[in-house]
Amino acid sequence: MSTKSGEVQIDSLGDTLWTRKYGGPHNDAGNCVLETASGDYVIAGRTYSSSSSGYDVYLAKTGPEGDIVWNRKYGGPHDDEGYCVIETGDKGLVVVGSYGYAGYGDNTSDIYLIRTDSMGDTMWTHAFGTNREDQGRSIARTSGGYVIAGYTENTYSGEEDVYLVKTDSLGNMLWSFHSGGTMYDYGNSVISTEDGDVIVAGLTSTVGWRKGTYASGAEVYILKVDKSGSPMWAKGFSEGREIDEGRCVLQTTDGALVIVGKRDEWGSESSIYLLKCTEKGLLFR
Repeated sequence: MSTKSGEVQIDSLGDTLWTRKYGGPHNDAGNCVLETASGDYVIAGRTYSSSSSGYDVYLAKTGPEGDIVWNRKYGGPHDDEGYCVIETGDKGLVVVGSYGYAGYGDNTSDIYLIRTDSMGDTMWTHAFGTNREDQGRSIARTSGGYVIAGYTENTYSGEEDVYLVKTDSLGNMLWSFHSGGTMYDYGNSVISTEDGDVIVAGLTSTVGWRKGTYASGAEVYILKVDKSGSPMWAKGFSEGREIDEGRCVLQTTDGALVIVGKRDEWGSESSIYLLKCTEKGLLFR
């Protein structure tokens, strides 16, 4: 079976205007779409169709109607994937994802950061991580550079921790921060506030498991750190015997935080989960 990456445009009422599929004869997937300042679209994801050694990061730019302007692939001899793309002030692009390599145990990965010009040609790349599994899931522009959220495999527990990396404008690491306990914790989405602090949404199972019951599952996790990487506060949100996960966070004009994700309820199908909290992580009731 093969899959294709795709793009869909809808109007203000949710009605489909057009759809497009992109890719080759093998597995391809799009993970993120960006509207550029000029009104074009950029897709980030992965492609296997043009590789003989594993997945590559896939980046494609389309016109306003979805017609391909250019596409590029990036990576090495193992599996690589792009999860998030943003535009720079000079109309270039920055992609974050994972860079695979043969390391500890089976193949593992580092956070992969790629900076391109407006045509998708590489300007520089960086990889950050340990000798275990590390992955970048989201990136945001911040004062003087970029902030990346993802996860890193904890050396002691073998489970994942939320992982934050702050870089300068050339992709050089300024600081890193990880947060988590003995179970799995993920950072899925990151934003930078006006004052340069960082907010991450994801999942924590550590809080739930510490309640002492297996069925407590996992919670939506919201973490705030200041511009130097020091933690300010962290909150977990759940309402019972579920596995709740935050997939995307945004800040509203009044400073509040809105998080969307999913809820897997025990014995039933998953559902969309939406919550709103204050800028200090206090839930609106």
